[in-house]
Amino acid sequence: MTPLIALLVACNFYGGETHSTQGVVLEAGGTAVVLQHEGVADVLEPGQGSFIVDPNLARQVKPGDVVQANLMNTEEGMRAIGFRVTGHEPVGKARIVEIGQPFPKYVLPSLQGDKVVGVGQQGTVVLTFLFTSCPLPAFCPLLSFKLAKVQESLPPDTQIIAVTLDPANDSLEVLRGYGQEKGADPEKWTFARLEQAQLEELLTYAGVTREQQEKDILHNLRTLVINPKGELVWTASDNEWSEAELSELLNKLAD
Repeated sequence: MTPLIALLVACNFYGGETHSTQGVVLEAGGTAVVLQHEGVADVLEPGQGSFIVDPNLARQVKPGDVVQANLMNTEEGMRAIGFRVTGHEPVGKARIVEIGQPFPKYVLPSLQGDKVVGVGQQGTVVLTFLFTSCPLPAFCPLLSFKLAKVQESLPPDTQIIAVTLDPANDSLEVLRGYGQEKGADPEKWTFARLEQAQLEELLTYAGVTREQQEKDILHNLRTLVINPKGELVWTASDNEWSEAELSELLNKLAD
């Protein structure tokens, strides 16, 4: 049977050049629709993005709708002026973000108040993951040592955020003591904590694997740099990166 195809357009008309992309609706409501979308050459990088819409249009689509979207770049931002619904699929689990793609926006409860990473953030973020009772010197302890070196030359509007992999045991107070022990300057480097369900989603986006084994946590290493536009621009999957290399990148992003 031929699938039903619906054409949805906004009530208002906007003049100007339009662009077409395909995507899956992740969120819809008010005056915005969030899509996991394909790219448009010289206009839009593939990834996850929020688009301005007429409220009537937002009410006509739902999460999981597969759409052909008509887009227009306006003074307000990228606007979706019409959707062609071609199918529906369950909204899948989070997928790892690749270099150049927008990193989903997360508000992270931290020692210095809520910190924001991803789309819509301000400044550059070095995002990484560890836990205070990690028993392997070459993993979390070495990562903390290297981050302490990086913070010495951290440029303005740049922050280091380390998210605990062990929210059951690492309260914010425990993280505060750990930060003091590792020489973390709270103006430059903070520690954050998410509840388990939201943490697991963030770990998937970041490419971090985590497995609870009785009293231990098995995990890989992953350090990311997210630029002021909310795009992932650098990753390291071990502790082999040099402090000088990362510091040079952060200073370039701050220029």
